[in-house]
Amino acid sequence: MDLLLDGKVVVVSGASSGIGRATARLLALEGCRLAIGARTEETLDEFAAEARSLGGNVITQAGDLVAEEGLARLVTAARRTYGGVDGLVACVGSTPLGEFGDLDDQLWNQAFEMKFLATARAFRAVLPEFRARGGGRAVFITGNAAHAPLPSFYTSGAINAALGNLIANLAREYGSEQIGVNAVSPGPVSTHRYQGLVRATSTRTRLPPPGAEELILSSIPDHRVGAPDEVAHMVVYLLSQRAAHMNGTVAVIDGGQTWVR
Repeated sequence: MDLLLDGKVVVVSGASSGIGRATARLLALEGCRLAIGARTEETLDEFAAEARSLGGNVITQAGDLVAEEGLARLVTAARRTYGGVDGLVACVGSTPLGEFGDLDDQLWNQAFEMKFLATARAFRAVLPEFRARGGGRAVFITGNAAHAPLPSFYTSGAINAALGNLIANLAREYGSEQIGVNAVSPGPVSTHRYQGLVRATSTRTRLPPPGAEELILSSIPDHRVGAPDEVAHMVVYLLSQRAAHMNGTVAVIDGGQTWVR
């Protein structure tokens, strides 16, 4: 199916690894012109070389994409190079894992800054570009702890639930301007984050890591974690005009874990 993304300009934050990288790679294959950002220049350059080998058109901007100025530089680079921005994938930031008693105010503030504010700032940075284009589409990466309690995911659950509310409000406010805002909410995915979940589960349950991982897998009907590419396909679809009537939606992709745990 042609997703009608060829030539579209998409900003991807957190593109150097995991879901962000898988999404950027798929967007390159769809013919998008990309502006990608992350903290580490070396990993960005590595991905850019891969994307260009696939025929992608990519510029990179290393820096702190939690900070407003880092996001502004990335969006400015996209506008100067490509003339504007059509889409945003906000994949920057993750929250600390831990039991409630382990989470002090500093960790809660860090979580809010890293995930909620970083995502809100990314949208604020692209909003003038969307308006100048007469529309645009944004996809936020959240997490399924927002929809049902999950041990060790206090910060993730609370902050991703708040992002779900933000998405609904943005859709209501800007939908009349042809600006769509949706989210993809994955469960466990085979990234570095998943290894942290295994360690946290092992500590909480006093099980060895293999036993902790088995406990996680037993909460998922098909007994496996997701792959970054599986999440990326949903993100890319939501960015496309094929999903133009989807707005304010949080699409859960977790193998059914949310509904059985």
